[in-house]
Amino acid sequence: MNWDVQHKIGMAFGAAAIVLVAVFLLLDQGRQKQIESRNWVLHTEDTLRELSLLVTRMTEADAAGRGYLITGDAAYLKPCESAVREIEPALAQLSRLMADNPGQLERLSHLRQAVRDNVQSDKEVLEVRKKRGVAAAARAFLETDSPQEMDKIWMMIGQMGDEERRLLAQREARLQASDRVLALASRVSRLLVLALLLVNYILFSRDARHRQSLERELMRKNAELEEANRLKSEFLANMSHELRTPLNAVIGYTGTLLMRLPGPLTVDQEKQLKTVQTSARHLLSLINDLLDLAKIESGKIDIKLELLSCREIIEQVASTLRPLAQAKNLNLETRLPSNALMAKTDRRAVSQILINLANNGIKFTEKGSVSLELYEWANNGRAMTAIDVVDTGPGIRPEDQQRLFRAFEQIGAARSKEGTGLGLYVSGKLASLIGARIEFSSEFGKGSRFTVLIPKA
Repeated sequence: MNWDVQHKIGMAFGAAAIVLVAVFLLLDQGRQKQIESRNWVLHTEDTLRELSLLVTRMTEADAAGRGYLITGDAAYLKPCESAVREIEPALAQLSRLMADNPGQLERLSHLRQAVRDNVQSDKEVLEVRKKRGVAAAARAFLETDSPQEMDKIWMMIGQMGDEERRLLAQREARLQASDRVLALASRVSRLLVLALLLVNYILFSRDARHRQSLERELMRKNAELEEANRLKSEFLANMSHELRTPLNAVIGYTGTLLMRLPGPLTVDQEKQLKTVQTSARHLLSLINDLLDLAKIESGKIDIKLELLSCREIIEQVASTLRPLAQAKNLNLETRLPSNALMAKTDRRAVSQILINLANNGIKFTEKGSVSLELYEWANNGRAMTAIDVVDTGPGIRPEDQQRLFRAFEQIGAARSKEGTGLGLYVSGKLASLIGARIEFSSEFGKGSRFTVLIPKA
């Protein structure tokens, strides 16, 4: 997917996320309103129950009082008094429940006063009944406005009940509306989530297919590159082999001529033949480097690990390179321990690494010495055989050190010398093949130290 498509998808997802957040906020508000509406419904139902309880208590008190007036049986007095005592708490509870409704509080105030007056009137009639009998109590009852007061009380209670039922209907309607909105919002949010998941699945499926296509294309390109690299390595190996044969012949014939075996040479002839021989040897060295590189990169180099004496390998390398050092008036020194240090490694690889390192030291050192030092070294409890190649040459600048082991890199003084820039690169590759590694330290103007660390077993 290109950047424009990704940008549009991102914007679409952002908008969908904002809508989803808004829906969730509405859901939360809807739940709060639903809880609030349900609480008000419960509150109104409690008020209606309390009104019903008040009616019950007043009915019980009135019935018990009439029973006592008619029969004079004292058994009616106790339930009458009990019902009267519970009337006042019922009125107080109603007052708390109707605190949010000023109109109901006003009706309740009138009701409380009417109930108190009625209760007081009934008490007086009951007292007359106790002291003067039923006839006197009947006359006292007729003289009061008790029937009219009770009608008034029932009417006020009825009005209050109608008001609470009206409120209950409104609040139940709001609760039902809140339930419907909440249910709708829940369905919308579920649909949005499903839509987002579906879009996400489609986009990621498309992206996965695109990535798979790119990966297949990349694998194909990698295979082509590997094949091209293999063909290149084979070509270099074959061409290097084909070039080495005539070059060895040139070097051999010029050596024979310089030995004057066919006959005497003039001074100019000898000079020219030496130039040919030197150039041929240099060209052979370049071809050998390319051949080593081709073999390593094509995986055709044979590594044979065996237990070898590192002292013997160093002596052979020093013997091979000593004439080259003497030609520059340099000392090629070896510092070897008395005991033979052994290592499990490949003879040819170690020899090639040491020749490359020591040859570089001789090439770039104008005065002083090049030394090969052998010693035992431990790394995290693991015994290693260490070989140092130390020179008193120009050293390596700090900014050049990170490029030291790159292929075809020539740094500092190396640019003015003949070579391919492959020696250290090939040495590093060979070291990794035999499980060894090369470390180095250098101070510009004072020389360099290369250390080859080889596992002992």
